[in-house]
Amino acid sequence: MHIPSYLPPDHPIIYIIHGCNEVASGTLCPWEHSTHRMWSNMSGNTDETNDITKKLRERVKELNTLYKISKVMTKKNIPFEQQLSKIAEIIPPGWQYSEICCSRITIGPTSVTSPRFREGKWSQKEEITYQGEPVGCVEVHYLAKRPEADDGPFLLEERNLLIEIANRLSEFYNLKQSEWLMQEQKRYTDLFNNAVEPIMICHVSVDALPDRFLFLNDAFCNLLQYVREGLEGITPASLMPQEDRDMLSKSIKDATVKGYAAHPIKLTTKDGTVLTLDAQTHILEISGETYCITMFR
Repeated sequence: MHIPSYLPPDHPIIYIIHGCNEVASGTLCPWEHSTHRMWSNMSGNTDETNDITKKLRERVKELNTLYKISKVMTKKNIPFEQQLSKIAEIIPPGWQYSEICCSRITIGPTSVTSPRFREGKWSQKEEITYQGEPVGCVEVHYLAKRPEADDGPFLLEERNLLIEIANRLSEFYNLKQSEWLMQEQKRYTDLFNNAVEPIMICHVSVDALPDRFLFLNDAFCNLLQYVREGLEGITPASLMPQEDRDMLSKSIKDATVKGYAAHPIKLTTKDGTVLTLDAQTHILEISGETYCITMFR
């Protein structure tokens, strides 16, 4: 490990660096026989050495806290609330006065705490966000008075540590939301695909006609004798006679007002057969766009 040239030869950090070098090389001798005992017993430098030792100990605690939190976040098949509870338990030992420290994590309706939690007079708090918007917070509380430091009784490094924990919790929650969304999408996809009734989901144009397919279940494809890929270049309206397009347009307008509409409809199969079906259409408005879900019988 490189030793900066501007450090005096008797500076306490020199002994730390030498110790790190010996640890890395495997040549560090047992403590009782080591010249590095001078580190804790140097004439005239005891206060400075103790201060360095204390700061190093606190930094190690912070790194250990982040490491343990990361391990919890990467564990699979553990309920989200249980993961948050474990993280809340990990936080207090990372603070200077861990014996009087407790923590709480709140995300949406979920709130978990470390053991023996109660709100204290001395606290720190940082926001947890989802897509840039606040959804909760992580808090640290002291239950008894301690000497003044940088931020009340808290160290500046502890504020930075809490900010980093909040950032990691935000990233963790955003990741969980993505996982939950994918699971929900798969659930609905499976639900539609396994439905006995033919179903189509389409985007609706300004003239109140379905202008492109977004989703077709297997029953719909089988009904019209198409493979799914064969319908990708076909507009839904092109499968209907002109008079039925006008009827469907009217039904979609009615459904936009009422939320749904029941109506008869004719669809043409791949071999030219015209099928007369009963349809029920539901309308969805999402981000200014109109979509229809139609089920056929």
